[in-house]
Amino acid sequence: MVGEFVSQTGSKSHISEVQRANLMSLAVCFFPFVLPYFIPVILMANMTQTGTEYGLAQQSPLAIGMYNIVAWGLLIYMLFILFRREQTKTTLEKP
Repeated sequence: MVGEFVSQTGSKSHISEVQRANLMSLAVCFFPFVLPYFIPVILMANMTQTGTEYGLAQQSPLAIGMYNIVAWGLLIYMLFILFRREQTKTTLEKP
């Protein structure tokens, strides 16, 4: 189901198969670690809740997602690839 969607969308946007796979994996690695209602972020928030008896500050799922530097780096890289592709495509189309 997802593969078919990516294949159709990529062919309409003229994205190669390798770039489609890379963008899909970047998106899958970004969203679960930033949005506060996915399991990894909820688990990290629960771990900070159990650490309060040891003097650790309790964090909300939203705060944990906002400070996930790796996920934000992946988003920046994903946007860079998409906008660079558009820029390259328009540059190649000019006579």
